[in-house]
Amino acid sequence: MLECSAMKVVIIVGGMVGAGKSTLVNKLRDVFLNERVCILNMTAYPNVSYLLFTLLAAFFYGRKIVKFYEERGVHPSTLVVKRLQRTGLMFSLITTLIETVSIHLWIIYVYIRCWRMRVIIVDEGFINAVANYVEVLGKKSNILIHYILSMLNSWRRKHKLVLVFLSANFNALRERWFKRERPVLTRFIGLDHHFRYLGLMKFSDSPMGF
Repeated sequence: MLECSAMKVVIIVGGMVGAGKSTLVNKLRDVFLNERVCILNMTAYPNVSYLLFTLLAAFFYGRKIVKFYEERGVHPSTLVVKRLQRTGLMFSLITTLIETVSIHLWIIYVYIRCWRMRVIIVDEGFINAVANYVEVLGKKSNILIHYILSMLNSWRRKHKLVLVFLSANFNALRERWFKRERPVLTRFIGLDHHFRYLGLMKFSDSPMGF
């Protein structure tokens, strides 16, 4: 999908909050100091999708609550999932359609910003995205996951693609979360949610095929 021949190396760094993604990205920047490097952030539900979940969360909880959790690193989709518990078919189809459009917008953005660069480093990326899809859509996320896998395979045929997944044991992550106060831990969103999310990321790491 990214046709420019200058994009020879694509490194996608995924993992849990507090696992060291940003630290690794900065070190990779130093490693490729003499190269033309483009560093990007890619999360699940960007652009149009983020607006959809923000509006839904504001409808359920009010804008002040949504803003409170946004400032502490909680995606509006998490709030929506907490309220809906289980997503219906129509909501899943709308989310899949909007997210597909959003991914294409992100790809266009990458093409425009990084077309002259030899190295692209993506912070978060597709492992985190797949975990979010499974969290929100459950089995209905298969279409988006298949789409992402197809896109990654397309990139792998054109570029040197490196997929990195960072993890840590629960105790180490918990200490880092409390120290940096991210992600937020409240009675509404506690450790069990974040540990479940970590499990989803570990699960999503294996089907990538890299």
